[in-house]
Amino acid sequence: MATTGFDTLKVSQDLKAAGFNEAQAGAIVRSMAGAFREMIVTKSDIDQLQASTTAEFGAVRTEIDRLQASTKSEFGAVRTDFDRLRASTKSEFASVRTEIDKLRTSTTAEFSAIRTDFAGLQASTRADIANLKAEVFRALWIQGAGIIGIHLAIGGLLFAAIRFLD
Repeated sequence: MATTGFDTLKVSQDLKAAGFNEAQAGAIVRSMAGAFREMIVTKSDIDQLQASTTAEFGAVRTEIDRLQASTKSEFGAVRTDFDRLRASTKSEFASVRTEIDKLRTSTTAEFSAIRTDFAGLQASTRADIANLKAEVFRALWIQGAGIIGIHLAIGGLLFAAIRFLD
């Protein structure tokens, strides 16, 4: 049972002393007591408010826990996706490195083959030039020998003609 928190008997006596009759003082005291009952917080009111607040805090705590778990789960999913992307990127980089190494090896082999071909072509060209020089020299020698032979033949004919005419 709630108490009003003030002395109704004292207030009634004070009203009678002020000139109010018994009925008037009683009506005023009852009216004030009812008003005070509505304004005064009781232990029951506090207990109900505490229970309601505790329930609301429990609901908020449950929601916070749910959001925290959800956030952890989402961060876990993001971390998993990030790790998968990192692994995929590493794999792609390794694949690109392998392709670059193959290309480097292939290019090095092709350049080596080109150098070998060039060296062979250079040696072949030098040999062809040496052969051409030798053929030109022989041709000149043959030509020179032919001219000398013609000169000797003409000289021999002249000598024979001079002898014959003598």
